Amino acid sequence: MTAYPERQEAPMKPSRGVIAVSVTALLLLTGCTTPSVGTVVISWHEESKDPVGQQVLMQGATLLADQGAWDQWVKDLPADMRQARTGELGDVTLTDGVAVVAVWNRCTESSEILHTGHGTLEFHVIEDEAQTMCAWSPRRVEVWNVPLESLGVGREDVTLAD
Repeated sequence: MTAYPERQEAPMKPSRGVIAVSVTALLLLTGCTTPSVGTVVISWHEESKDPVGQQVLMQGATLLADQGAWDQWVKDLPADMRQARTGELGDVTLTDGVAVVAVWNRCTESSEILHTGHGTLEFHVIEDEAQTMCAWSPRRVEVWNVPLESLGVGREDVTLAD
């Protein structure tokens, strides 16, 4: 009879996929997700016949980090947009926060501002119903107020990611 050496199994190494799924699950279970910050304080919506001027046809988001930047943005607004929200525009002060102005088209989507860390903000449009086909996606302009205390950084450290 032939004697064979005892078989030894190689230690198992988890695949990268298993590691990625495990880390993601751990982050979700411990609540370590990118936090949504800020609130919409003023908005204009084409679907409700609000005026949305030609000057704000460019989609995207803009950071207004101080009162001077806010005052200039309001001054540059088309007159009909300013008149439609005169009281609300005057109520915005950036003493304890920054403003993010976002322009986007809405069908069934919603929006949010994420704080990705170290004062970096990102504007996101969330596609709630991907299968919905819209014949028209009206323009929406939103002004978000983001308190500095929710970011844990000073005004000079706040940035808006592209």
